[in-house]
Amino acid sequence: MTILKSPQDWEIFCAAFNQTHLLQSTGWGLFKSHYGWEPGYVSQAECGAQILFRKLPLGYSIAYIPKGPIGQNWQSLWQEVDSLCQQKKAIMLIVEPNLWEPLPEIVTSDWLKGFTSDPHTIQPRRTLLVDLRPSEEQILANMKQKTRYNINLAQRKGVVVQQTDDLKAFYDMMQITSERDQFALH
Repeated sequence: MTILKSPQDWEIFCAAFNQTHLLQSTGWGLFKSHYGWEPGYVSQAECGAQILFRKLPLGYSIAYIPKGPIGQNWQSLWQEVDSLCQQKKAIMLIVEPNLWEPLPEIVTSDWLKGFTSDPHTIQPRRTLLVDLRPSEEQILANMKQKTRYNINLAQRKGVVVQQTDDLKAFYDMMQITSERDQFALH
């Protein structure tokens, strides 16, 4: 196992994995570095993680692994993660794997020993991709009945979907929705 020294080393490591989430990319770590986070990288042959550190008073930090680690056999990675967290004086490590919830039994029983589950997450729990090439009827047929019901209800109530470049209106709508449904707005 290795603590990688540079974003370039992490980028080379990630190239071996075809499903690396954006939030584990070198670009994301560098972007977050402009907002008070410092990326760190650990790896071994089968898995690795970009860990974001945020400084706290008295030289301490918090550590965060968004949508990672990547790869397989995470249990062999935690010792290296712990070592880097100790170097950075992290008082807490938040791990939000890029996995569907509920987490598979193998993850909860073997890979994440010592972690506690929290219903509040920083990142959305899921990202769904919908292929827009099929007909509207085909797209709707692939959705759950409750989703189809809600879409039809919105149409009956006069909800209109339209393209816009008005970012302020979009942000205002997101603020209202996040307050109403009690989720963090990013």
